[in-house]
Amino acid sequence: MKARQDVSLQLTSVNESPTGEIQLVGIGGDEDVPITGRQVSIGTHLGVNLSNIRDPDGDSLSYRFAWFSYTDGFVSRQATYTPEKAGRYDVSVHINDGSVTIHKRLNFLIVEDSSGQGGGRAVNTEVLEEGFVPEAGMEELDAPLNEFL
Repeated sequence: MKARQDVSLQLTSVNESPTGEIQLVGIGGDEDVPITGRQVSIGTHLGVNLSNIRDPDGDSLSYRFAWFSYTDGFVSRQATYTPEKAGRYDVSVHINDGSVTIHKRLNFLIVEDSSGQGGGRAVNTEVLEEGFVPEAGMEELDAPLNEFL
C-alpha cells in the first residue's frame, strides 16, 4: 500500500522594490536637458529625470527629494533646485512603492568658468567622493512627498 500526502501550496505576493536609475537634468525650454558633462550656467534650474524608474509590481511610486550643498548644507526638499553659486552639490531621492523604499543619490559640480561669469559644468556621477556622509538635515526627509512624474 502506498501512502499519499497532499500538499497545499499557497501563492503569496512578493513585493519587489522599484528599479532603475535617475539622471540629473536642466529644466527649461521645450524639454529637459540631461546633465552629462555639459556646460551649465550657475542659476540653471535643475531636476531629476525619473522616467527610468519602474516598479516590477506595477505599484504607483512616490518621491521625496533633498538637495544638499557641500558648503551650505541642506538647501531644499523640492523636486527641483537652482544653485546660485559654484560648488559641489548632491541630490537624494527616496522612491517608495507603498511598502519598499529605495534611495538614489547623485553628486554633481557647478564650476565657475575662468572669467568668473557663472558658467561651468555639471558632472553627474554616482559617487563623487567615497565615504561621503551627509550632514544632519539631508537625511531628514519627513516633508510631504513631492510627486515629480
